[in-house]
Amino acid sequence: MKARFGPRLFLLALLLLLLACQQTSDAPTPAAPAPPSPPAPQTARPLTADEREAIAEFAERRRSISQERDMLYQEFDDWRSGLTACHPSAAQEALRDFAADSNAITAQAQNLPRASSTRELADLLIQAAEAEEAAYRQLRDYWQPNNVSLFETVERLRSDAARAQKNAQDRTLELKEELADSPTAAEVAEMKAFSPTFDSIKESWSNFHDAYATLRSQEDGLEIPDLIARYNSLIRQLRDLADTLAGLQPTDTTASVIEPLRQAADAQLAALSNLSEFLAATAAAPAPEPEPEPGEPPLSPDEAPESPEPPPNAEPPPAQQRGGPLWDAADAAATESQAALEKARHSIETVTEDKSEQNLADVKDFEAQYNRLITEWDAFHQRYNDWRRTDGGCDRVETIQSLNQFSQRANNLSRQVRNLPQSGFLLPIQTLLTEAAAREAAAIRALYNTWRPFTTAPFIAADQERANANTQRRQANTAQQQLQSRP
Repeated sequence: MKARFGPRLFLLALLLLLLACQQTSDAPTPAAPAPPSPPAPQTARPLTADEREAIAEFAERRRSISQERDMLYQEFDDWRSGLTACHPSAAQEALRDFAADSNAITAQAQNLPRASSTRELADLLIQAAEAEEAAYRQLRDYWQPNNVSLFETVERLRSDAARAQKNAQDRTLELKEELADSPTAAEVAEMKAFSPTFDSIKESWSNFHDAYATLRSQEDGLEIPDLIARYNSLIRQLRDLADTLAGLQPTDTTASVIEPLRQAADAQLAALSNLSEFLAATAAAPAPEPEPEPGEPPLSPDEAPESPEPPPNAEPPPAQQRGGPLWDAADAAATESQAALEKARHSIETVTEDKSEQNLADVKDFEAQYNRLITEWDAFHQRYNDWRRTDGGCDRVETIQSLNQFSQRANNLSRQVRNLPQSGFLLPIQTLLTEAAAREAAAIRALYNTWRPFTTAPFIAADQERANANTQRRQANTAQQQLQSRP
């Protein structure tokens, strides 16, 4: 460019200088000398017949190579345009779908039944689904080709979710087994029907225990007839209770409550009866014989006076006789009967207030929805696994094989270009074409070595080298046309 425009710029500068001098000077300016005549152009030497034949052969062989090259790149471009599954946009679209699918899984987990018996299980799955969804969102937002860290995060949280699913499944089975042994609705109904009867028995028995405790606190000050009468009154009350218990018709549900009460009532009745009989026997016993005076012989049985009948207002037995084993047995029987009543009350409440059947129904409902969730979750994971395994349909092996074939064809074209004639005036053209062909062959070979699914950088580098090669090829075309236009 400098050689072409140098003389023109010089003449233009000289003309401007002359005009400026003319405007600033009043003296007449002598006429400028005429510029020297440009040298006559040298005419190119005419080509000989052999040279024209060599040029024609060069052009024909180059035309054949160009056609083969055009076919190569036409097939390459068509193949590349069909490589949509390997384009980054395909991966980005797939990752958006996975994030949306994971969000749907989380929503389904959040809709799991949250009854009192299943709330903990639902929360376990919800937390796992939310954590996994967050990993898929990060993969969608920050994915880059050949970056595996985000994929590793997804795999780790998927493993956590799998453990949560297994724990929820195991706990569901345990709950079903536990609740299956609980009272049925019929058993709850039977116990509820028996509960008023028990309440009546418990009230009467509690009144009896109050009366017994009162008697025990007052018996030291009572005369024996009153004491015996009071105990006999308690015995009659307790016998009525025992008869009531004996008259009950226990079912499979109430038998475990009624039978211990019967045994407790019988034991307490026996203890009080023994005590009452002892008191009656003690009151009816004769007075002890007086000790003989020292030196007097003891009286014979015939001489001993008859024991008088105890008067009606006989004194109560001595205090030491009111705290023996019979009293201890009566007190122990009272304690045991009270414990039996409390145990029966607890058993009845456990059955009547039992919600096992409802809880079991809740667990079964949870299990059904859990199974539907896991089916969807597993299907989602399978879609993701298939995409990872196949790179979303981007056949890595087939693509590498195709690139290898294109590389071999480009290498073959490069060899053909190197074999073009290299006579003196054709050498610059052949050199340009050789460099261009070598550049393209190297670019496709680099593409073959560096390509990975969802990457565009290797194609961009190959496109740049292809453009550079086309520039060299156009320069070679110009030089060839000039050579062919010589006389």
